[in-house]
Parts: sequence; C-alpha cells; structure tokens
Amino acid sequence: MHSGQQPHYQVVEGHYQSPEGESYIGYGIRGEWRGETVTLADLSRRRIPVERLAHCLEEREVSLLHLRELVEDWLDQPASREEA
Repeated sequence: MHSGQQPHYQVVEGHYQSPEGESYIGYGIRGEWRGETVTLADLSRRRIPVERLAHCLEEREVSLLHLRELVEDWLDQPASREEA
C-alpha cells in the first residue's frame, strides 16, 4: 500500500469473459490513498492507454473522490484511450 501525501494510481490486470464467451485480458485502475483503495476494473483491453491514464491521474494528484467521474469521461473519448 502506498502511504504518500498524494494518491497513488496503478494499472490492474484481470481475466474476463465476453458475453459471447471469448476470454480476454482487461486492464483497469487502482487508486490508493491513506488506507483507502478504489479499483475500477476492465476499462480496456489495451494496457498502454490505461497506463497513460494512471500516470495522468497520479501526476495531477487526482483525489479518489473524483476517480470514477474522470474515468467515465475518459471512457467517453474513445480516440484518447485507443491510441497505441
């Protein structure tokens, strides 16, 4: 667990199955700060865009309170999350 003065964000990986039965690896974000953890799983099948998002959240010291809202905005912008 990260115990710094600002939130720490990292990429999490999980194994999932689509409604059609296809297995895939999905990537999400985990935020930690002062003993609290928030995980938003299976945001993308591509790791690099999620890594960029995690870096941006940490660099801007985004509060865990705003994580879900910002990730929802990110998901609404497919061009920014799908670039390699």
